[in-house]
Amino acid sequence: MELNQRLPYLYSQDDWHVTSRLTLNLGLRYELSTPPFETNNQLANYDPVNSPTTGLVTATSGSIFQRALVQRNDLNFAPRVGLAFQMDPKTVVRAAYGISYQQFLRAATVNELAQNAPFNIDVLITQYAPSSKTSPQAVCSSLSAAPLTCFQSTQAGYLNGLLSPANASPLASTTTYVPARTPTGYVQNYQLSIQRALGADTTLDLAYVGNHGVHEQILTDLNQAAPNAAGGTLSLQARRPITTFGGIQESFNGGPSLFNAFEAKLERRFSHGISFIDSFTYSHAQDAAAANQEVGNDDSPFVDRNNTLSAFTRSAYDVPLRDALAVVYDLPSPHTHRLMGYALGGWQASALNTFSSGLPINLIYSPTTAQQVSSLTSYVYRANLAGNPVLAGASRTRIAAGQYQYLNAQAVSAPTAANTPFGNASRNVARAPNFNDLDFALHKRFPLGFHESALEFRAEAFDVLNHPNAQAPDSNISDSAFGVVSSYFPSRELQFAAKIVF
Repeated sequence: MELNQRLPYLYSQDDWHVTSRLTLNLGLRYELSTPPFETNNQLANYDPVNSPTTGLVTATSGSIFQRALVQRNDLNFAPRVGLAFQMDPKTVVRAAYGISYQQFLRAATVNELAQNAPFNIDVLITQYAPSSKTSPQAVCSSLSAAPLTCFQSTQAGYLNGLLSPANASPLASTTTYVPARTPTGYVQNYQLSIQRALGADTTLDLAYVGNHGVHEQILTDLNQAAPNAAGGTLSLQARRPITTFGGIQESFNGGPSLFNAFEAKLERRFSHGISFIDSFTYSHAQDAAAANQEVGNDDSPFVDRNNTLSAFTRSAYDVPLRDALAVVYDLPSPHTHRLMGYALGGWQASALNTFSSGLPINLIYSPTTAQQVSSLTSYVYRANLAGNPVLAGASRTRIAAGQYQYLNAQAVSAPTAANTPFGNASRNVARAPNFNDLDFALHKRFPLGFHESALEFRAEAFDVLNHPNAQAPDSNISDSAFGVVSSYFPSRELQFAAKIVF
C-alpha cells in the first residue's frame, strides 16, 4: 500500500520595531492539508449509519473525501505574535502566543484505515479442542473446512481461505474507525518571561509557560459493551450495542490537554574560571488519555466511551518538580616545572546534578470475563482506592535483594461485581520514586605543537555517587508482585575518551 498526503502551506511574518525599546513579531500561517489517501484506493472505514447492516465503506476514485473517507479541514489558520520590551538597561520582558497544528499523527495502526478489510485481513480465531468442557469442537476433516467451524491444530497448518476476504468477519477482527468529520488537532502555546541582569556576569530568568491542546487524538471502543447486570454472566459480544461487529477502535480528536509551568533560570557566564546554570521548573500537565505510543506505568490511550472526560487528570508525563544544576570549573594550574605544568595544568571539571519528581502510576486490575467491556489491547480497568496508595518511607518493607514494597496493597483493591467494572481510583493517582543523579567529568586538551592540532582527553562518570534510582513498581493489583519495586535506572558508569584534533 502507498499512502499519500498533500500539505501545501502559506505563511507571512514581520518584525515591527515599534520603538527603540519595543519589538513585535507578527505572523500568520495557513495550512491546507488533505487526510491520508491510498494510491489504489485501498482504504476502508466504518460508517455508523450503514456499516452495521452493509459492512465497511471502501474508498473510490473521485474527490478527496471519496478517496480518504475523511473530510478535509479548510480553516486551519495559525496566528503567532511575540514581543520584547526593554524596561531598563538591565531588564527585558518577553511574551508570545502561537497556534501549531498537528496534520498527521501515525499512532501505530490505530488510525490507519488501510488496516481494515478487505485490504488487510486480521483474523482472530477462538476455537476449542474436542476435549474442552466449554464449547468442544470436532477436528477439521480437511484444509477445505470453513474457518471457525471446527478445531484445527497448529501442526495441521492453516485452513484454506483463512485469509480470504470472503471469510473475513468483523466479529473476528478489530475494525479501525476514523470519523468522517474529524477536526484538526492543535496546540495553543503562550509564555511570559522577565530577564534581569544581576551584575556583569549573572542573569536571572523568571517565566510562566503554558499550552492548551485542542482536538487531540484519543481512542475508544465505539462498540464498548454495557456492563453485566449484578451477578450476570452474559458474554462480551452479547452486551455490545452493535452485534454485527466486534471491537471498533475509534480514533477521534476529542481530547484536551493543559500544561502550566513556572520556570526559573540563574546563569553565570564563564568568569574567573567558573560558570554555572541552574534551571528549575514547577509544572502540572493534564490530559484525557496517553498517546498511543507513549503508554507507561499502565496508563492507556483508551477512554470510557460513555464518559470520555472521566480520565482528564494528571498526564503520564506530569513531573511537578525538576531542577538541573550544571557547573564548569577550570582547575588552577600549578606554578612548577614546565613539564609538570603541561601535565597537571589546563584541566577542566564539570558536574551536572539532576532532580525530578517520579512519573505518575496508574492503578489497575485484571477484570474477569464477566467484567470486561472491551476486547481491545491497551484498554485498562482502574482499581478501587481507599487511602494513600504510596507507603511512607518507614513502612516500605524489603522483599528481596533490590526489591521493596512501595505501593500500599491494603489501600488498593480490585472491583469484584460484574456490574461495576470501573474502580474509583483516579487515573495516574500514584507516583513513582523521585529521580536524583549526579554526573561528573574531567577534560583536558594537550597541544601537539604543530598548527592547531591537539589531543583531547575526557573522563566521565555517570551517577558518580552510585545513587539507586528506582523505576515504577508493578501497579496491577491482580498481580502477586503488586507494588514491588524491582527495577532501577542504570547505576554508575565510567567512560574514557581521547581524540586527535587537527
